Amino acid sequence: SESSLLSGEDSVIIDVMRSGDSMRDYLNDLKIKANDRILLETNTSEILGIKESGLGQLTSSYSSESEKEDESTIIVVEGIVAETSLLKGKLINGLNLKRQYGASLLGHHRPHHNAFLKDISDRSILRSGDSILLEGPAESIQKLFEDTRLINLTIPEDRPIRRQKAPIALLTMIAVVALSAFEIMPIALLAMIGVGVVVLTRCIDYQDIYKTIDWSILFLIFGMLGISQGMETTGAAALIVDNIVSVTEAYGPLILLAAIYLLTSFLTEIISNNAVAALLTPIAIGVATSLGLDPKPFLVAIMFGASASFATPIGYQTNTFVYAAGGYKFRDFLLIGVPMNIIMFIVAVFVIPLFWPLEG
Repeated sequence: SESSLLSGEDSVIIDVMRSGDSMRDYLNDLKIKANDRILLETNTSEILGIKESGLGQLTSSYSSESEKEDESTIIVVEGIVAETSLLKGKLINGLNLKRQYGASLLGHHRPHHNAFLKDISDRSILRSGDSILLEGPAESIQKLFEDTRLINLTIPEDRPIRRQKAPIALLTMIAVVALSAFEIMPIALLAMIGVGVVVLTRCIDYQDIYKTIDWSILFLIFGMLGISQGMETTGAAALIVDNIVSVTEAYGPLILLAAIYLLTSFLTEIISNNAVAALLTPIAIGVATSLGLDPKPFLVAIMFGASASFATPIGYQTNTFVYAAGGYKFRDFLLIGVPMNIIMFIVAVFVIPLFWPLEG
């Protein structure tokens, strides 16, 4: 019960085998000894983290072979047992993958079997739809997939969970925030130093940094900034500012704040929130400056308005995902999303000026 193997929320120790005997009935008070075989149910990230941390020899639950391979050639691959796969119906402990292909079975998952398992004998035979996590030399793994007709899901997207590195990452984040808050160093420079620390200490591999960046959003922002610059250069932004000022000037800054929020909220239901923010920011600054107001509350209104996309399935990626997966209709988003947008609008218009006064 004190083992670091249970650090993950999805991790469950199903059984501990000691000298061929099951210790399942004594798991809560059992003290782990050398040569114990622990049967663990967890997710792919935890498996990769355990493997990387060196807590123990990680092999298939049904294999005790421990031959070492050249680590430079070893890959971890996930695959699915197809209906036509030659592995379908075979006992896991009789696959002999290590002997034939130099591969180890690190994990086995069966759909709809995520609950605590009372009996693992049902999982000892591979069925169609089962997913397995394999480790071995790249060429051998490729041959294994070809010979057995496994469906290759390629290298899993999950990354190892490096719990022993968590204190370094946490202290780095606290240091960046604290030093910036006390204005000891600029936050941009501190952020760069923080990134250098977590990379040099291997909290994250430098290769993973490129994968975590959403390049499409970056290019979208750059493109919208170009449009914003073009609007300023051609005078289109000034024209929009003049029209907004002429309409709202007589009603006071609070009405102007409400108008900017409503415009942002409407546009974010149609196009990306990043694009809306990049497009409206210079306009809001221009309007506030023309009226002698502080631009900050108007920028905060854009931030909240652009982020509150509830009324359509096309305004934000997550809305689109659940729209298709959940079988929703467009009207479902309108029925729930429009009231939520109205609530956000009312709260934002009356609360924002309390923290960021309209007249600086």
